[in-house]
Amino acid sequence: MASASPTPLVAVCESNPAIRRTLAASLRRMRPAVRLRICATGDEILSAMRDGARCVFISAAAPGATPADILRQARAEGMTAPVVVITPANGARSRSAFLNAGAYDCLDVREITPQTVRLTVRHALRAGTAAPAPRTTAQKDDLLSDGHALAAAIIRASPLAVLCLDREYRVRLWSLAAERMFGWSAEEVLGRELPTVPPDCTEAFKALREAALHGRMLTGIEVRRRRKDGSMVDVSLSTAPLRGPEGTVVGIIAILEDVTQTKRLRQRLLHSQRMEAVARLARALAHDLNNTLAVVHGYSEAIMRRSSADSPVYEHARQIAAAAQRCAAATREILSFATQHPRKPEPVDLTVFVSECRQLLSDTLGPRNNLVINAASQPCPVIADRRQLEQVLVNFAINARDVMPRGGTLTISCARVEIDDSAAIRGNLHAGQYVKLSVADTGPGMEAGVRQRIFDPLFTTRPGQREGLGLTIAWEIIRAHGGTILVHGEPGTGAVFDVLLPLGDQQTAGP
Repeated sequence: MASASPTPLVAVCESNPAIRRTLAASLRRMRPAVRLRICATGDEILSAMRDGARCVFISAAAPGATPADILRQARAEGMTAPVVVITPANGARSRSAFLNAGAYDCLDVREITPQTVRLTVRHALRAGTAAPAPRTTAQKDDLLSDGHALAAAIIRASPLAVLCLDREYRVRLWSLAAERMFGWSAEEVLGRELPTVPPDCTEAFKALREAALHGRMLTGIEVRRRRKDGSMVDVSLSTAPLRGPEGTVVGIIAILEDVTQTKRLRQRLLHSQRMEAVARLARALAHDLNNTLAVVHGYSEAIMRRSSADSPVYEHARQIAAAAQRCAAATREILSFATQHPRKPEPVDLTVFVSECRQLLSDTLGPRNNLVINAASQPCPVIADRRQLEQVLVNFAINARDVMPRGGTLTISCARVEIDDSAAIRGNLHAGQYVKLSVADTGPGMEAGVRQRIFDPLFTTRPGQREGLGLTIAWEIIRAHGGTILVHGEPGTGAVFDVLLPLGDQQTAGP
């Protein structure tokens, strides 16, 4: 009986402990299993390749030797194991250099997840198994001498998903980027119908594929597609017909780019532009209204001075004056909304500040609602305008009181958090350290459509009740401080407002 194939050896050289742990944990859980060897230097990686390593992960900053040096030495010794280089964030230039030097693939540090690691290894092991015979010295330096090899290298290295369908709409090509984008491996989709089209997009998909099969090229069409886990992804789709030697269309090639984050940024930009326009209009209206109210209030005061307190004229004038005062309060709220920059920024420990506002927030919530403040385990310094921060907290408390008319609980907590690049893109922030102020209520929660409009001026889900600018003002204040507000919560689960503010200097923050 033939002996079983030996377990493939995978070598890893990564100085960053967190990335090394992710790589090791991912490889140890691979099925079929692989053997793992952790290397400390480039020389140890070369030794592992001499011992038959079938795939190699090496950091762009590997100690002892650069990935380019290792690739040159491996080629000189005739070793062809696929080498995957882990590049720094936004290292497009270094990625290109390593691919040109002969790397099998490059992974941005932000792409190091268990799924991407296992997908990359599976592809690398398949590539190693099907590797062609070694080239001559002249051929090694000229990838262009082999058009098929060049095409395969381009598809493998492409950050965009590449797939091909035949005339029966079965998948014939499924790139590594497609696996990363959608979650299905090549073994799961090759020879089968495309699994990424959601049921409600079937008709549109049929129209697109028919257009491609009739020779049309389509570019930059935004569509929604389904991942293996059931979640949806927005993609920019470009298709073209594949033609055989005689010029007949034999299939379709499609290139897909994930534009989910781009759409979110576009929506945020449109929201910011809309808010800026509303703020300009609000300032102009508030000033004009204040001038008119001053006249109304002045005449009503004059009538009251000239009338006796028990006369109907006096009472009418008093009502007019009261209405003018209410309008003046509304204009102050509008002007506050239109103010886009903090007035007196200073170091503030947010944990201490929230505790100082306890009585004010309790009075705002009223006797039916409970207030819970969870103290942070460490200081949470920010640079902010104390008066405007107080206004943000009060506006959140008013909103919570309105959504919990029969009573409930408002919980406020602070913590330091680290925002990575992907989370920063979602929040339109810069990556780094932030203070998160979480304000959670036990109200009815909200639908996705409500969450998207919750900061719009005068938006309300309670027709006939109070319409105001409270949450809009809170949003503008936090954005002016360099932060953002993220909203969570489904119907029936309450709502959570996460305020993110850049971490300040702990040494100078104070009460």
